[in-house]
Amino acid sequence: MKFSKEFRIILIIVLLAFDICSSLRRRRHKKNKTRDGEGSWETGFLCPHIMITGKDNITLDYKEARFYPKNFITDKTIINEYDRIGFVLDFRNKISPQKEIFFQVDKQPFKFYIPFRYFENDFIYKNPKTPFTNKFIEGTLKDDLGQKFILKIVLPYAATTWYINDKEGTTIATELSEKGRQQRRAIKVIKDDLNPLFSKLEINTSLFVASSDMNTLQSMIDFKKKEIESKKGELKTNQLETDNLNSKINPLSEELDRLKKEKSSLEEKYKFISNEISEFEKIQNENESLLKNQKKARDDLGNIVVFTKDTINKKLEELKAIVPEKSIDVDSMNQAINNLNENDYIGNLNKLRSDI
Repeated sequence: MKFSKEFRIILIIVLLAFDICSSLRRRRHKKNKTRDGEGSWETGFLCPHIMITGKDNITLDYKEARFYPKNFITDKTIINEYDRIGFVLDFRNKISPQKEIFFQVDKQPFKFYIPFRYFENDFIYKNPKTPFTNKFIEGTLKDDLGQKFILKIVLPYAATTWYINDKEGTTIATELSEKGRQQRRAIKVIKDDLNPLFSKLEINTSLFVASSDMNTLQSMIDFKKKEIESKKGELKTNQLETDNLNSKINPLSEELDRLKKEKSSLEEKYKFISNEISEFEKIQNENESLLKNQKKARDDLGNIVVFTKDTINKKLEELKAIVPEKSIDVDSMNQAINNLNENDYIGNLNKLRSDI
């Protein structure tokens, strides 16, 4: 088939126009992608997307935010208090943060942090290695109520080079998981220290108040002996309830989180009662002469109460430094301790990740 000269010219023009349009589209796309975030280890990475997916599978995209890996990984001498306790994000624009995840930094409108204790052990770095595709870091967040979320940090993209290399990306992901483990361990150590201290304070305060009169002191000791025997029975019941829950918990259960919380609460109660029993038996063994010298007994008990309360106050201050966003709950715990209110104390303690 032969084409006229005019037709061939028109066909060439159409093909050239198509090729030019395609080329412009590719270049425009490539140009846009080179602007998809920026930064470095030193200046921080401006990420195009910070995405949170909840249990309802709804994903919220908080758009651009910068984070500074150097502040919480490399240089331990210049980090501020927020870099010690959480993953700090400096957003480009004002956001409406999920209150259970994001906490504001010094009332700065664009700056928030996610507590490190929320970061589970599964954070990974991925490099898709396909054209025009961003590298990213992803993992699970678990808040103090046991709710789980997926955090996806979409890293900056560069068409002809890179802003972040694989080693840096892997280091950041690994460090986020490690920071989570470290902070949860620190909280657990304080919680484990507080339980026996509360038991010690409660028993010695009761004996100190009663020590103004030797008959009253004897009555209080007898009362405590009966109370401890009752607690031993409660301990056995508590253990049976925990064993029963263990038999119900399985990975496929829809009530898994609720059962785990209930189990954690029972285990906390179990530890508390065990500490009470140990503390009273220790007092009995170490103070056989408690009733022989009223003044010495009162002085000794008073000193123990003061020292124990001071120690508790220091532990609570340590806790506040790790979880400043929970200061109200820590203060409520302190109030419960001052009032020797066991149930309120345990309730507030469990608001700090009951599974820790």
